[in-house]
Amino acid sequence: HDFDNVTLGMICLNAIWIAVDTDANDAAVLIDASPIFQVAENFFCSYFTFELLIRFLAFRSKVNCLRDAWFMFDSVLVLMMITETWIVSIVLIATGGKAGAALGSGSILRIIKIVKMLRISRVTRLLRSVPELLILLKGVKAASRSVLVFFSLWLIIIYVYALIFRQLAQGETAYFQTVPDAMNTLLLEGILPDYAKMVNAVATEHIVFWPLMVTFILLAVLTLMNMLVGVLVEVVGAIASTEKESMTVLSLATEMREVMEHQGFDTESSISKQEFQKLLTEPEVTRIVNGVGVDVLVLLDMCETIYEDLAKTGQLGLTFEAFVDLTLNMRGTNPAKVKDVKEQLRLIKAAVADATGSVIAKLNVDLHNLQREIREMREEARDKDENGDDGDEQEYTGVVQFNDAGDQADNDEDEVKTIADGGRDDGDDAEI
Repeated sequence: HDFDNVTLGMICLNAIWIAVDTDANDAAVLIDASPIFQVAENFFCSYFTFELLIRFLAFRSKVNCLRDAWFMFDSVLVLMMITETWIVSIVLIATGGKAGAALGSGSILRIIKIVKMLRISRVTRLLRSVPELLILLKGVKAASRSVLVFFSLWLIIIYVYALIFRQLAQGETAYFQTVPDAMNTLLLEGILPDYAKMVNAVATEHIVFWPLMVTFILLAVLTLMNMLVGVLVEVVGAIASTEKESMTVLSLATEMREVMEHQGFDTESSISKQEFQKLLTEPEVTRIVNGVGVDVLVLLDMCETIYEDLAKTGQLGLTFEAFVDLTLNMRGTNPAKVKDVKEQLRLIKAAVADATGSVIAKLNVDLHNLQREIREMREEARDKDENGDDGDEQEYTGVVQFNDAGDQADNDEDEVKTIADGGRDDGDDAEI
């Protein structure tokens, strides 16, 4: 971490030094610059080369460096810095400065300065240390398509009206001499009047300055400033929501305390189940609870579950603070959370277990009664047989069927008991 912090400090220092070098160093190549510029450039080049070498050696598998986007980006920047600082200087010294005249031409000089300015892109490494900057850039990227569509519509409208003004003006006014002049007038004087004078002034110096200035205004002023407004609105909205929630909690607690004390309830002691039900039937309490968006009937229905949970934890009742918190958590406008889903599943499982137990108990009783009736019929048939009452074949068949039905009832009863016991043993609702 210390090494990363030192590197970030060097990046910031190098960014500042680039501004100083741009203003004070007029030399085309480094060997023609003042000694202080030579020392500074060699120092930065040495440090960033050393830093890149350390990062390369840190890879356990050296091939993985090709998969690291930041490493490859920094490698390109360091390679350009080494080329400008060391390789070009060595070539010039080896040729006795003869290449200096060729480098003195305007086009090559501009290329060298542009390559030098590209080093400022190293500041993008600050994004890894300041996540908020990365979030803003991702926001710009996400909104880029919508922004481009908006600018395209903007351009179409400007073009259409430029044609209209050009046709109507017939070149009689300086603002609409040509269609490009008309578009420039509508854009700068009509949409960006605060920047029209500056853009026109710099455009007279060089035609390249016009797109640069317009791009800067659209990106830095319109896009980022509107993003700033959006962030401020979001922050203010979050703070307002927090303050509103605090006021709701304070108001509910104050009004509920006053009503409970007026009704004779002790707010310092626990609220029993009977007191809870009685409290929710009070008209004033109902009004307060409904005022915060809570359904009183649902709260009453949850009474059994609430106090069953309290009994599991060994609590005798609800405290006043827990009652207020429970009321706020029962608001219909609250977003569902994982905790709520788990609680709902627990309640559903408990309800299914109770219903299954009731059904199994009823089946046991019915099967027991059926078994008893079949046994009585079987015993009656056996008594008739023992008394020598010869029945016909149909009656004998009925006796056999009764015996088989009795055996089947015994087996069914044993199976139901086995399932019920298994369900009670392992608590598996699916097996029940």
